[in-house]
Amino acid sequence: MDFQPTDLQRSVADLADRLLRDAAGEGRSIAALDTARWYDAALHQQFADSGLYGIGVPEALGGSGLGMREACSVLERIGAHGGRVPFLSNVVLAAMPLARFGRSARQSDVARRIASGSLCATAALDEPAMETPFGLATSAVRSGDGFLLSGIKTSVSAGMMADFVLVPARMEDGESGLFLVDVTSSGVARELQVSADGSPEALMTLDAAPVAGDMVLGGEAERASVLDWIVQRARVAVAACQLGAARRALGITAEWVNQREQFGRSLASSPMVALRAADVYIAIEALRLTMWHAADLLAADIPASDEASSAKYWASEVGSLTAATAHLLQGGIGVVMESELPWLTLRQRHLEFQFGAARQQLAEMGARLAAA
Repeated sequence: MDFQPTDLQRSVADLADRLLRDAAGEGRSIAALDTARWYDAALHQQFADSGLYGIGVPEALGGSGLGMREACSVLERIGAHGGRVPFLSNVVLAAMPLARFGRSARQSDVARRIASGSLCATAALDEPAMETPFGLATSAVRSGDGFLLSGIKTSVSAGMMADFVLVPARMEDGESGLFLVDVTSSGVARELQVSADGSPEALMTLDAAPVAGDMVLGGEAERASVLDWIVQRARVAVAACQLGAARRALGITAEWVNQREQFGRSLASSPMVALRAADVYIAIEALRLTMWHAADLLAADIPASDEASSAKYWASEVGSLTAATAHLLQGGIGVVMESELPWLTLRQRHLEFQFGAARQQLAEMGARLAAA
């Protein structure tokens, strides 16, 4: 594959970069830990007005008809600048599955409203004590023309501000299904969870929550594969965010060691410093290559379970390595909350565990290899 971005990818990335740079400074203060004010309403509206939420939504529904490559280009910039907008949730976790598997006018309407920025949607992929996203304890029981959902979902990205949530659940025949849940429905309760970087997530409890039949994604033949489809894209999307954060952290560190002097010599001239930075650079390149390889396959609608797990593995490893090295080389300045590095570190820590950390990715790839 060609790892060079297309002109279209550069255009959407430059647009996102411009919007995010204007808003980035506002997040670098202790006040940003106030979860109630975490999302930037003005930036959210700018993303909607510029059409960025329309990535992944067909033109017929008011979107741009773009795909995974363009979404990852934006997510890389969000990772670098810490954009406080629900782009990953809206676009990758909700709009893309709705565009691909939506079968009803109501589902199409939700996708249309995501593109316009008039509502927020997400997906609830994790459960307490869950080893993999596919070991579902949440159940879906047939009730008339619809279903009743019961279970607990945790760490739901943008879950407190979402109007609709895509909920995977185990159906009575043992197959998984993906259900579009209106959070105002009876039997739906949400509690605030605060992630490592201060972003709000939700603990979502479903107690016989009703879902109409036309709010189930995919046809009969597709339902078993829908969950794997969305998990692959979620992992690659997080890897794109981590790539942006890691590159930015390494860039800040390089600037620092080139400016800082000890005993009349630049820190960058030290072999130890150069080797540490080189190790991080090589790991970031591994993440870049695996992430874009997986994104390229997914953009062509080619299944990429192993490639997505590989990208997420490197994302988790790179996040930890980059943060540790950046703080080692920058010293005390790395914990000054008015600077950029601490916020990058918190973001990297959050991304490291989102949708499965490194060990989980290796375990899943090993299981698939053993089953082959």
